Amino acid sequence: MDLVPDEAHAEALFLSARWPEGPVCRWCGSVGNARRLPGRKMLFHGRDCGLATSARARTPMAASHLPVRT
Repeated sequence: MDLVPDEAHAEALFLSARWPEGPVCRWCGSVGNARRLPGRKMLFHGRDCGLATSARARTPMAASHLPVRT
């Protein structure tokens, strides 16, 4: 817990490990062409297909409601 000071840093670390070249849409596969949905921490809206994808999707944290830092 001492390595990651807060939840924002933990999310940034998780996103950079998950998608080093930017968000990848799990529906259409476009890379780096998504925007973060306001008010939703790790949810992104793909600009190519119009569908939303989560950074937690298809990871062990997919069904978890725990903070990323945990």
